[in-house]
Amino acid sequence: MQALSIRLHLLRLVVAMAIPLAGVAGAGIYADMQQTIANAKMSLRTLTNTMVGNTGGKLAHARQTLERLAVRPLVRLADPRNCDGILKDMLALNPDYANATYTNLDGVVVCSAVPQPGGKPVNVGKAPWFQQFRKENRFIVGNPFFGPITGKWVTVLSVPIRNGDNKMVGGVQLPLDINALNPNIPAQFLPPGTR
Repeated sequence: MQALSIRLHLLRLVVAMAIPLAGVAGAGIYADMQQTIANAKMSLRTLTNTMVGNTGGKLAHARQTLERLAVRPLVRLADPRNCDGILKDMLALNPDYANATYTNLDGVVVCSAVPQPGGKPVNVGKAPWFQQFRKENRFIVGNPFFGPITGKWVTVLSVPIRNGDNKMVGGVQLPLDINALNPNIPAQFLPPGTR
């Protein structure tokens, strides 16, 4: 009987000690989990800041390029018989651009570095990005769409072409290949449809 009493007493001691030990272990696991979450958030912030910086830099460079194109004499004339050859040179030097174009106020592509389908001018006047551009009369970055000239997914960057009286007479555009904005994050880490 006394042996049974000792065993019960020892069992109570073990149980009494196990509960606090389980609590300490649980607290340790919880703290580790919180640290892992904090590290993941910090890594995500760093990745996001890098992506934003890279994308912002590309857009700023493209904008400067567009602004320089918009003041070139041949571009300002917007004459389809006399396109500025710099469009093709620029496209050849920058693989991020799917094309380089300029349009009149109606959205007719006056000149294009990439040949227009069927040799006929494409009219982008009804495209949402062009309507936004006409409404705002300033630099815009359009929503992505499938480009009718390039046959690629692009986002069109546009800057107004102004005449000597500072009146808008057209626009110069750089359709930026969406792949140029790819952050190269392995797809298994992204939610479906993110790219």
